[in-house]
Amino acid sequence: MRPLLVLRPEPGAAATLARAVAAGWQAIAAPIFNIVPLPWAAPDPADHDALMLTSANAVRQAGDALRLYRHLPVYAVGEATAVAAQSSVPITSTTAASNVTTARGGITQAQSGVAASEKEIEAARARESAA
Repeated sequence: MRPLLVLRPEPGAAATLARAVAAGWQAIAAPIFNIVPLPWAAPDPADHDALMLTSANAVRQAGDALRLYRHLPVYAVGEATAVAAQSSVPITSTTAASNVTTARGGITQAQSGVAASEKEIEAARARESAA
């Protein structure tokens, strides 16, 4: 059997390698890049209705600024990203303002979840304007 080449960076390459070996593959880890944080200026949370997270690495690298968005609904592409979000952005309940929605089907399912929530967001805006 020819080996399976795992190009995923750490963290993650070792776990993928272990799963491949457990499944009977001869596997070799050869990460082709590193995940490193870049400086970023967090945009004003008041200008956003939700946060879409497409990678657990993004959550891990965002730093403390990510907590600024803890009141927003969070759409996470995948279970690992949702778990990272719940750990990093202290989500304490399942209310609309602190919910993490997991799109196990990837970005397409996440987009569907966002579209379904747009009506809820517009209704909340209307209530705030009426108050």
